[in-house]
Amino acid sequence: MKKNYSYILWIFFLLIFFFTLKKNDEFNQTWVDSQISKMELERFCKSRLDEHRVEEINNIISKANEKRMGAFLEGTYRQKIEEESQKAANYVKDLAKKYPQVKGRIIIGGTKIDFPIVQGTDNEYYLDHNYKNEYYINGGVFIDHVHKGDFSNDNTVIYGHNVRIGYIFHDLDKFRDKNFIKNHSQIIIDTPLARRVFDVVCAMDLDVDANYRAYSYDGLDFENYLKLIKENNILKDKPLPSRNDKIITLSTCSDFKDRFAIVAIERKDKYVRPKDFDHKKDLLLEDKRATNHIFIY
Repeated sequence: MKKNYSYILWIFFLLIFFFTLKKNDEFNQTWVDSQISKMELERFCKSRLDEHRVEEINNIISKANEKRMGAFLEGTYRQKIEEESQKAANYVKDLAKKYPQVKGRIIIGGTKIDFPIVQGTDNEYYLDHNYKNEYYINGGVFIDHVHKGDFSNDNTVIYGHNVRIGYIFHDLDKFRDKNFIKNHSQIIIDTPLARRVFDVVCAMDLDVDANYRAYSYDGLDFENYLKLIKENNILKDKPLPSRNDKIITLSTCSDFKDRFAIVAIERKDKYVRPKDFDHKKDLLLEDKRATNHIFIY
């Protein structure tokens, strides 16, 4: 007669089932106990911090966030400036392919001055021609013919008519206003290679024979040049050019003397923080505080 072992199998399965339940219960209890211990430890650590320490930690976190947001913003702005510089250089490069006499482009914020810069074989032709070599009574913006056209001279002199109805270099007169230069103290020169930024340090009315248009100053000549600036500069509290500075001089007619000249020094660091930098950083920090909670002990 065949024996029936099914009841033995059922007993075996029931034993395994109850054993598994017991182990799961032990595991769950162990996990709960560990979480309770962790919470107790955190509660203990918090209780060990006095108010002074908490404030100190919050200040550390705040400064770290501010530094991180500042670095992020600066990186963003630098990338934007580099992209704009490359785009500006490509524009001049393409223009020079069509008109080889083009050496750059001048832009001054707050004015209508935004022109290609050319250079001829003399200083007469572009008095009544534009950058396309077309006759134009108001002339063009041009580099002195004895200077290099790549702005590598110590001083690069750029000429333009002062047309009283508002053309060419007429808006240079705005630099006579101390409030204007507070917000518009930079001259942008785009070349086929890069964008170059110059800070205005001098505005002066001069006689036509004043020695402000040389492309290089050596020794005593440079000292005399600085003396000329000191004696005639109508802008206050501006630094004098140093021997190693790259300078541009914008020269036009003057209503007070024969010539009105603007002197600008090339900025060593091409990057300048925008005026809204701190405001945008604060906005980023507020967003950070609203979306993150940091606990340090």
